[in-house]
Amino acid sequence: MADVKKRKISKKDWDKCAEKVKSEHESRKKQKFRTAHEEIWREVDRQIAMEPMRRYRKDGVEIDPEWRSIMELGELSKASEIITADVMRLTFPTNRSWFEVHSELPVQLDPVSGKNTPDAKMQDMADRAYRALLVQQHMDFGLKGRYELSVRKHCTTVPMCPRFAGSRAPECMTARHLT
Repeated sequence: MADVKKRKISKKDWDKCAEKVKSEHESRKKQKFRTAHEEIWREVDRQIAMEPMRRYRKDGVEIDPEWRSIMELGELSKASEIITADVMRLTFPTNRSWFEVHSELPVQLDPVSGKNTPDAKMQDMADRAYRALLVQQHMDFGLKGRYELSVRKHCTTVPMCPRFAGSRAPECMTARHLT
């Protein structure tokens, strides 16, 4: 194994790093794909944040928001409903169980195999009892309703998805995160 000579990072090293970062930034700014998609991302971000569309006169002066913007916000609220419905459908599927239960029982030595295994009947009974308790608690305390309220309020499932960590609501679910 070659010996690695330890040394301090010099100003010259930092300058090389800075130059590399700047050149990469410039090359990405010039990519046709990126420039085309950034415009789309900005529009989707604006719609998700439910900001009214800005309108301009021919001479470039911004026009105050009017009834058309209000109409657009109604359509954007439908988008919020669709996002909420999609998150709920993916989190709580109706065609299968959305959580698994398994209780850990004391193991016993199996005389045939010589391995420590729990009794299969007891394991099944304990798992069923645990599942029944969880289902009852979820129904009594309204887990799905509270989750849906959280999704509506924040437009995201922040605790479940590390890609959204540190995001700001309500702009958290932006096109940049979806691509």
